[in-house]
Amino acid sequence: MPSAASSRYLGFALLALLLLTTTSIAYARIRRGDVVAHREWMIRSYALIFAAVTLRIELPILVALFGAFRPAYVTIAWLSWVPNLLWATLYVRVTRRANFAASMPPSRVRPSAA
Repeated sequence: MPSAASSRYLGFALLALLLLTTTSIAYARIRRGDVVAHREWMIRSYALIFAAVTLRIELPILVALFGAFRPAYVTIAWLSWVPNLLWATLYVRVTRRANFAASMPPSRVRPSAA
């Protein structure tokens, strides 16, 4: 079982790696002229960057819940960015579907069930 310190380091190291990866992919997509893919990857990148804000909001709450800084900080190493990335991915998928439906000719778009 990994120690709390290694779990904390792994959480923040993975955040850094994913941030570099998503931003690099976004840059590569815009260089190719693929604005839609660039937008999607930048949304993911921004969600990861926003982990710094999420950490500062959630850390005092977790310290109060856990009663100590150390266990709260181990948890926040993951909780500060994983939910952000999940929400960003969900947002990208929902807007991709909506944009696809909006781009279809009217005869190909199914009416919504009312």
